[in-house]
Amino acid sequence: MVIKRAQAQDCIGIVFCLNDPTVSDYSYLTLARKAKESGLLVGCSTNGNFTALSY
Repeated sequence: MVIKRAQAQDCIGIVFCLNDPTVSDYSYLTLARKAKESGLLVGCSTNGNFTALSY
């Protein structure tokens, strides 16, 4: 639904920016992959704590 809506509104991509994508990692990665396959750009805003050093 997100991808179809973005395409219908002539968007060039989608951005995850209200909730950190690490909170819903599986959903984020699934949607990001499908968006890229559909030719959309994908971006995200994160707090930066998704590295081995942050654990």
